[in-house]
Amino acid sequence: MVTLENGWVPSRSSDRRLTESNITNGLAMNEAFDGSTSVFSYLDIPPLRSSRIHLRPVRPGDYPFLYELAVKPEDGFRWRFRGSQPSFEQFVQGLRSEIHCMYLVERIQPCEPIGHVSCYKAEFKNRNAFVAIQGRGELCGSGLLMEAMELFVDFLFKTWEFEKLYAECPAFNMGMFRSGAGRVFEIEGILRGHERILGRSWDLYVLAIFRKTWEQWRANGEMARADLLVELGRDESGAGVAFEEFATFLSTRIPGLDRFEVLEPEMELVGDAGLDSIGVIELFDLLEGLTGILGDSQIKDCSTLGDVYFLYLQGSPLSAAGKSLNR
Repeated sequence: MVTLENGWVPSRSSDRRLTESNITNGLAMNEAFDGSTSVFSYLDIPPLRSSRIHLRPVRPGDYPFLYELAVKPEDGFRWRFRGSQPSFEQFVQGLRSEIHCMYLVERIQPCEPIGHVSCYKAEFKNRNAFVAIQGRGELCGSGLLMEAMELFVDFLFKTWEFEKLYAECPAFNMGMFRSGAGRVFEIEGILRGHERILGRSWDLYVLAIFRKTWEQWRANGEMARADLLVELGRDESGAGVAFEEFATFLSTRIPGLDRFEVLEPEMELVGDAGLDSIGVIELFDLLEGLTGILGDSQIKDCSTLGDVYFLYLQGSPLSAAGKSLNR
């Protein structure tokens, strides 16, 4: 384990004193290390795990799963090969082409791979790179894949000095992310009729995630969670608010829900309410702020606004005043 002792930082060229000028990431200025503290305890290492999924480096044993994911007839057209089927050997040979880093996305309960995320064509001089995600088609709209991308983009921005991350998205996939335009990402360009798939031409969208925009979106989420505790926190008897008040709050925080005059308990989240992957993950992020960590099985059973409200009622019966807003 590497430690910093007596205020010195190991250097190949020469030793240099630990000073205010080279420690700016939240450390107490001019504080000397006592020799027992690991440097890693002072680093804000971004997590690659949530309550439902975690990301880990891709290993050779994962190649068969990734290959099947890429060439599966019902899903393959959405992703890199657009329905073509390279041999397994060709797939493995090109898997890491231009790749900066790549992680397998695993569901925690049950433990199983569901996709992968990658960063490629990284240009460190220009501080930009491309990102991509590929996942099992039946999970589109569940929020799991968006949750993986959320963890991955956080990781990229906090680990490297990227200012901008690009993503390419064919029009038939844009429905999964449409609510994020202007809030999470910008549409920088549209290549008209660029993709020829399933007998017709599709536009290709070039999306850009800017560091400042991303950080603001994440901060807005934290503020919404804090507001949730204040407005929907339980009273001393443990009682929650009525569904109407719960739904009104959601309509002011989740883009798309504000277009309805009345939200009904039986409304399907993805169908009737029209939430995309970003809306789903924002909804459950909010709910976790009030009820505590949600398991995948709990979220999987939530298909309507009534289900979400029931999950809220099952949360920890703490009053808003008694809850800590520190996360």
